[in-house]
Amino acid sequence: QKVHQLILHIEKMTSLGKLAATVAHELNNPLEGILTYSKLIGRRLKKIEHPTPEIGQTIEDIDLIQRETARCGNIVKNLLLFSKKQVTEYALIPVGQIVVNAEQILKHHFEISKVRFEAILPVNEPVLFCNENQIQQALVALFVNSVEAMPGGGTLTVQVGTDAVSGDLSIIVKDTGVGI
Repeated sequence: QKVHQLILHIEKMTSLGKLAATVAHELNNPLEGILTYSKLIGRRLKKIEHPTPEIGQTIEDIDLIQRETARCGNIVKNLLLFSKKQVTEYALIPVGQIVVNAEQILKHHFEISKVRFEAILPVNEPVLFCNENQIQQALVALFVNSVEAMPGGGTLTVQVGTDAVSGDLSIIVKDTGVGI
């Protein structure tokens, strides 16, 4: 019975790996197209000699599209790696950078939802040995939940801190919403 269950589990994981590879290949081409064209548009806009504030904002938006498309490409790459083996890339990343990138993704969502975003970052910015995309993805999920908890608007606060004694890093996400 146990051997049979193990074989079934292995077959399911193999099927999941094949599905992940198929989906990743199907998503990769349109993502590359989006990334290429957004870079092209960004270059064209940056060549304008006297840009208006609207063009400046559009350039920032295009840069965000490029970053997020590249992030999606990394997710797709990880799906391909999952279909072969489990690999995660870790690096020392400034925590404030992760918080700011997550905020940029949802900046427009905050504005239309009347949510004020506040980041409290220490002067000596801590770094975290992590997979940046996974931490950013977790923060984005928490931010979306916070916005949903504040249907009339409110304040979303992210506080990064390091315990003076243990050196443990904390990222606290608070909102003024109704809660669970």
